Amino acid sequence: MNHRNKLAAAALATTLLFVGSLTFAFAGESSEEDIKREVSYMAKKLLDMSGQDSYTVEQPPMVKPFIGICTGMKPEGIQLTCISPDSQAAKAGLKTGDLVLSMNGVSMASQADHKEAADSGYWSIVKKMKTGDVLKFKVLREGKQQDINVAVGSLSHPGYKLVISRK
Repeated sequence: MNHRNKLAAAALATTLLFVGSLTFAFAGESSEEDIKREVSYMAKKLLDMSGQDSYTVEQPPMVKPFIGICTGMKPEGIQLTCISPDSQAAKAGLKTGDLVLSMNGVSMASQADHKEAADSGYWSIVKKMKTGDVLKFKVLREGKQQDINVAVGSLSHPGYKLVISRK
């Protein structure tokens, strides 16, 4: 596959994933047939650009560790910017605005200096966890340090396979 075709295939896959996520957002405003027609139209246009006859987008089923937090970097640690409602983090008592100083004894202050280090520190801890494992957070909230244990949950996706062809 030449460079042009690779770019078109990547654009097609990205568009299909994006449009697939919009399907849920606009389901109340458009009929399912309208959405399918629009996705099909865009996919076929991208296939024309790529010169390919068909393209397959496949996502195998997966289960990932999930605690329900969004994070941002600060020099002294990792700031919790959002907590998913009813998540393990919310149930344990983590709050938006908490500054994570450490997780399982690993300082997040040293991790926050570089995004790559933060990703490897924070994510390397979380991705090794299994459902039911406990993450030990040391957080700073309103000037006071607190220890909060969070049981790891999971997030699952059933997977899909989508084949788009010009026919």
